[in-house]
Amino acid sequence: VHQARGDLAMMRGDMPAAVLHFRRAVANGNGLKVADPFQPSSSPGEQQVLRRVALAGALGNMGDLEGESEHLHKVLRAAPGHIHARLSLGQNLFQRGKIDESIPEFLMALQLPNTGPGKVPDAHSESLIRRQALRKLTYMYGQRANLSAGHGRHEDAVEQLQKLTALLRTNLQADAWLACDEQETASEHLLTTHASTDQQHTTAAVFGGDGRPITDSSETLKIVLDLVRSEANLAASLLELNDVPGARTALSRAHKALECHPQARKDSKMLSRLQYEEAKGKEREGDVAVEAASTDAERAHAATLHTEAKELYRASHRTFADKAAQQGFVRVQAKAHPDMEFVIDERM
Repeated sequence: VHQARGDLAMMRGDMPAAVLHFRRAVANGNGLKVADPFQPSSSPGEQQVLRRVALAGALGNMGDLEGESEHLHKVLRAAPGHIHARLSLGQNLFQRGKIDESIPEFLMALQLPNTGPGKVPDAHSESLIRRQALRKLTYMYGQRANLSAGHGRHEDAVEQLQKLTALLRTNLQADAWLACDEQETASEHLLTTHASTDQQHTTAAVFGGDGRPITDSSETLKIVLDLVRSEANLAASLLELNDVPGARTALSRAHKALECHPQARKDSKMLSRLQYEEAKGKEREGDVAVEAASTDAERAHAATLHTEAKELYRASHRTFADKAAQQGFVRVQAKAHPDMEFVIDERM
């Protein structure tokens, strides 16, 4: 009865009443204990886990983060694989400024199997939990990388971005997402409308057994663009460390990711960014070749590399006008043709 009253209070937005009833529901429960995974979800231990999760949620909505944390820890001691509780604890720690402690919780919410006590009952809800965890991890790893790169700590930035890109690639290729590397496998999990057998669709949603979408095209697009952006940032830091081959590999993965979604392929700003980083890499190769050149042939090769860089900067600016590409073009133009003076204009 108290559980139902608490649920009703939550629906009405009456958090104090919800907390009151959920506390009574927990107090009247049969004790928090792990239920056999093969037992029905109505078993006493399983129900008590649900009551504590509800109480924790109500406390969190009231701003009582300490109280929420206390009950989430009790849930997780009984059901360590409860991915909803893992997500909630990660969000709780994040709100309290405990960023380092929140990351493992988000990782477990993203990666733990959805089994045992506290199993999320449907694929749609599970997908929402995984999605929220991935968004938080993307934000945190990305922010750390940006701060490190901004302070010249590119080794640290590379470490954070390698973790992030690995997570994004894994989730993009999972069965719940559109897998660009495994289109035949992915198509087995897609439900499309107005589809003919000779067409390839990359914008379909994935549906669970209850008919609700597990994911959709817009969510896939966000993951793709996050991955492309992170690979581009990784390439930029690798170039700062003079790792041209590593940067080239990251940019190759970024181009491959763009092909995973038709809207991503049309993102001119993102494509321009990749062309810009490619130009920087080519310019760096030219600079190294100039320093090592001792013959006319070697100097000519260095000039060729700078000319290739110039064309990449030009392509980047044409794809999406950007001051950095303009500056790069002018800079490398002087390196490729030191005897010429060039001024870029809008007709470029």
